[in-house]
Amino acid sequence: MSEEARKNDERVRLRAYRLWDLEGRPHGHNDQYWQTALAQIRNEEHAAEDVLQVSARTVPAAAV
Repeated sequence: MSEEARKNDERVRLRAYRLWDLEGRPHGHNDQYWQTALAQIRNEEHAAEDVLQVSARTVPAAAV
């Protein structure tokens, strides 16, 4: 596993743990928390990419 993959797994693991903890640490549903965390992180990454693309189109070249 690459270093980037390890970092991504750790990020998802921590997010899933926080979600589980916030919901009172219920027994079971590990996969559900993992998938929710993964989806949230992917959505955040896509949103950040969208912001960068919009910024690149709207910032004048002289300002860059």
